[in-house]
Amino acid sequence: MTSRHGGPRRPAGGSVTLADLTAQALVTLQAAGLDFESLELNAGFRRKPRHDHLWYVADTGVGRNGQPWLMVTAGNAKVTGDVSTPLVVYKSWERGGATTDPAEAADIRRQAEQAARRRREEDKARRETAAQQTRALWCSATAQVNGHPYLQTT
Repeated sequence: MTSRHGGPRRPAGGSVTLADLTAQALVTLQAAGLDFESLELNAGFRRKPRHDHLWYVADTGVGRNGQPWLMVTAGNAKVTGDVSTPLVVYKSWERGGATTDPAEAADIRRQAEQAARRRREEDKARRETAAQQTRALWCSATAQVNGHPYLQTT
C-alpha cells in the first residue's frame, strides 16, 4: 500500500514494516528498468543472477523513533558503464512526504554511512587477501610449469 506521493503509507497503528519498505523499493527499482524480484538486505554488493550488469546494495536499520529504514542504491552497468554509478538511490525516509525530524534523518544518514564504511573495509580486506594469495602463487611459480610444451622455455 502506498500513498499518493509514492511512499509507503503508514497503517492506522503508525508503523511501517521492513517488508513494506522493501516492496516499495522494488517497485521503485522496477520503474527505473532495474528488474529485481527480491533484495538481500545488509548483504553488501549484489548482482542479479545471470544478469551481472544489474547490481544493488541494500542497507537497513532502525531509526531513533523505532521505525525501520531502508536505503537501496542500484544500477545497470550497461547503461552507466560501471558498477559505481547508480541509476536509483531509494531512501525510505525521504519517500511519500514522510515527516522525519532533522535529528532522525541525521541518525539514519550516520547509520547508512557506517554500513558503507563497513562494506568498503570488508572489500579492502578481501582484495588484500586475494593480492597476497596471488603474490604467493606468482613467487612460487617456476619456468617449468606443468610440463606443458607451450610453457617450456628454450
